[in-house]
Amino acid sequence: MNTIRIRPAHPSRIHYFFVFLLSAGIGFSLSPASPDISSTPIIPTYPASRVIHDNRIEAVFTLDGYVNRLVSDIENAEHSVAIDAYILGGEAGMAIARALLARNQDGLDVRVLLDRHLGAVDVLQSETERVLTFLTKQGVPLRFSVTLNGGWIRHRWSEDHHKLALIDDRVVYVGGTNVADLFATYQDLMLRVEGDLARDVRQQFEYDWYWAGHPEQADRNFRGDAFVGNGLIECESRAGLSTVRMVGNGIGRQSLEGSIINAIDSATTSIRIQLHQFNRVPILDAVIRAAERGVDVKVLLDPSNLDNFIPYMKWGPRGIFNAYAANRLISYGIAVKFAVPEENFEAYHMKFGIFDDRVALVGTPNWTHLGTTRNSETMLEIGGGTIVTDLTQWFDGAWELRAEHPSVGYVSRVIGFFYRQFFK
Repeated sequence: MNTIRIRPAHPSRIHYFFVFLLSAGIGFSLSPASPDISSTPIIPTYPASRVIHDNRIEAVFTLDGYVNRLVSDIENAEHSVAIDAYILGGEAGMAIARALLARNQDGLDVRVLLDRHLGAVDVLQSETERVLTFLTKQGVPLRFSVTLNGGWIRHRWSEDHHKLALIDDRVVYVGGTNVADLFATYQDLMLRVEGDLARDVRQQFEYDWYWAGHPEQADRNFRGDAFVGNGLIECESRAGLSTVRMVGNGIGRQSLEGSIINAIDSATTSIRIQLHQFNRVPILDAVIRAAERGVDVKVLLDPSNLDNFIPYMKWGPRGIFNAYAANRLISYGIAVKFAVPEENFEAYHMKFGIFDDRVALVGTPNWTHLGTTRNSETMLEIGGGTIVTDLTQWFDGAWELRAEHPSVGYVSRVIGFFYRQFFK
């Protein structure tokens, strides 16, 4: 397999900023092609949240790293490949699409779920529409996901925000990496998991695939059971392997925010959080409670560089996405830093937390209103294994060497306020 090198896309228009501020109450979706509706009479069930032992997990960083590893796994698949993606576009998406087509032509069960917004802004839609057209013309089974209802005026942008891949019910990818050339300059993280977790991911995919084929029957208000765990997950796996529990949001499930708050409330010694976007009030309250009871808390946030979406923002305000969280946490004496991107990178899109140096939460959601209550998202609770140590070392290195104390100005706070109200 040839190694894939992704070059970032550069938008030529600047009206995204006005979309960003003004489209809050409008709502937005493209008109998808008619799905190939299945005639299966049995409605799948969503998997019950369960603890799964002996999973082998490794971190895959950057868009290039993820695309190359995923394409290799697709090429070696034996019977099935399932993709559930918020964005699948550009040369990066085409590399995956060509691999999917080849395996579909080989007779494998290949299916793709996409979010109906295709990335929401023009530069991402144009990248994703190219891949969508290719897959549709070549007859690769594809559907548009059905998501929970958003608000009538605020938070209209409910999305299928997944970044999931499932190969042969044995290998799972989950994490924050969006597949589009624009994101080649984002430092990002996917987890590659081998183990029985794949069975639960398969059950979730079949559930979402069914409703994507029957959108008129879907109850877009059905949230399902909330998270009921208590305490940090315990690792009962063999040496070097991890114990995992899958949690998430979407139609039929609402366990994500409860899992995050449970982990924060259960930590006794340390909490490390690294996020692209963080402003969800109940989670911030939990972090403050942890600090007040003596837990060592460190929060590393992305500085909200919007240059690649809005070219003339290069000299504009910073910290927009995380202005509220940074200022509120700092006011309680909690250590907060903004990540300083490495050379050739513009943003940190990481989304994870580490608790008492033994449990990690890693997944697709930003810790925002939409990310934890409305969007379709998946997150893993991970106990033990080498991955928790690897992520801890990553965080500590970034905190010491590639981070600075935040400076959030008045303009960033004002724009951030409206962003929180209407988008996140």
